[in-house]
Amino acid sequence: MSKQVISGNVFIIPNMLFKPSSESEFHVEQFNRSTKPRIEKVVGRSVSEDEVYVQVWAYDPNDNNSNWADHSWPGKEITRFPQYLPLKELEGLKEGETIVLNSENFEISLTANQLGTRYRSFGRFEEVLKERKEVFDAWENGETIYIGGIPCSKND
Repeated sequence: MSKQVISGNVFIIPNMLFKPSSESEFHVEQFNRSTKPRIEKVVGRSVSEDEVYVQVWAYDPNDNNSNWADHSWPGKEITRFPQYLPLKELEGLKEGETIVLNSENFEISLTANQLGTRYRSFGRFEEVLKERKEVFDAWENGETIYIGGIPCSKND
């Protein structure tokens, strides 16, 4: 049986990257219970709470308001599309390029399209990913970062 091919676009929601093991026990449990299984079904591999995740919006290229995580997507009978994808899957992806996620049931083709969305002012897909990773790394290293102009540190 051949896999269903699903094509869409993806952009980064420019929030902080997420590493469940760096969060509270509650967040780790919530990740393991609901988020992790959805990610694994979509990316086609086991994932870990020690990995870093990027908040994304995957959608039908003909309707950039159709966030697959919250609305219908072609694979809805198998799983809900996750709001996060592993950084590992997105590293090196540039604006206009496509990645293919080979899940057990689907071949999911996602084209990076940051500039065609409400978050275009943050830059190209690769620029947003680089900047978010730099902020996350600074946070993980205990450096002060600014959220909404307010200085914050992981060590505070």
